This record gives sequence, structure tokens and C-alpha cells, in this order.
Amino acid sequence: MRTVFYEIMRKHRVRPIGFLPCATFRCSVATCAGLLVYGDGIECAAESLTAAPSIASLGRGIQSLHQASKAVKQIENSMIQKSIKSLVYRFKKVSYDKRALNEDSDKNQSGKNETTVEEKIID
Repeated sequence: MRTVFYEIMRKHRVRPIGFLPCATFRCSVATCAGLLVYGDGIECAAESLTAAPSIASLGRGIQSLHQASKAVKQIENSMIQKSIKSLVYRFKKVSYDKRALNEDSDKNQSGKNETTVEEKIID
């Protein structure tokens, strides 16, 4: 049997393998190796393709929330600044009013003391 096989092989001219079958084989080996190495990632990506519109929608929602958060922070900062300015103004006004009241009361007390001294003199 061996001799028959060898005889057939010897008579049969061995043709070289063409470029296309060799390239196809190499690509299939590379694809197989890639699937073995990156199979989980490829599977995850393939599964997420069906959910791509909702993922994009979530991304846009997060972006909108981020923009809204920035706007709220700016508004809060301006409100805080306005509140601080208002408090400073009120504090200045109250301290000015207290000074004016103290000056008035000092004048009134000094005036009362003078009248009381005058009243004593007249009595």
C-alpha cells in the first residue's frame, strides 16, 4: 500500500500552493487567535451594539446634567455673593445706625445733665 501511495505521489506533480489559499489560511489563523485573546471584549462589544442608541442617550443625558450642574453652581455662587453683599451692607448700616444712636444718646445725656444742673441751680 505504501509503495502504491508513494508511486502515485511521485507521478503526481506537486503544484505550489497559490497566494489566495495561503492568505485565506493565515487570515483564519489570525482571526482564531484574536478571538481566543480578545474574545470577551469582542463579545461585550457585540452585545452592546444592540444597546448603542440607549447608551448614546445616556451619554447625552449625562452631558445635559453636567451642563445643568454648572449653571446651578454659577447661580448659587451669584446668590451667595449677593447674600454676602447684603449682609455686609446691613452690618454696615446697623453699625452706622448704632454709632448715630450712641452719638445722639451722648448728646441727650450731656444735655440732660446740663439741664439737671441748671434745675438744681434754679431750685
